[in-house]
Amino acid sequence: MAGILPGKLMTTTVNGTALRCQMDATLTISVNVTENESCKPSAEDAYLANSWVTQSIDNKSWEITVSAKAYADAIEMSNSDIGELLTTGSPIVQVTFMTTQTTDYDYDEVFVYSGEAIITNYTLNGPQTGDGTYDLTFTGNGPLTLTRTPVTT
Repeated sequence: MAGILPGKLMTTTVNGTALRCQMDATLTISVNVTENESCKPSAEDAYLANSWVTQSIDNKSWEITVSAKAYADAIEMSNSDIGELLTTGSPIVQVTFMTTQTTDYDYDEVFVYSGEAIITNYTLNGPQTGDGTYDLTFTGNGPLTLTRTPVTT
């Protein structure tokens, strides 16, 4: 029986370093299409007026969104590092969305989606009660690659 992949085993990295204390991460891959124009049927084939719609693929795009807890400490790849990239550095980063290996869960392969992305949204949340959090959107800047590696024990 195939095992279900627990969400806690998926993580997002920025420039090779995992974002700390992620609460949620989502990868979305979209295919943008245009409906092809249909031809009018000939007089003999008027009964064929209801034909199936066909589509042409225009382009593909991808996006990763992440929510994580905010830190006041200087830990690697936290909200402060993202803020620094956006204010004094470059919002163009290498990002991955991947499974992590663990001995607590037996599965057959590890997958890694990776590519260049632009940080297009950063929201730092300071609620009245509870922990501070931040939300990120990485918009793909070119192709997304998928690497599947068998797990060997």
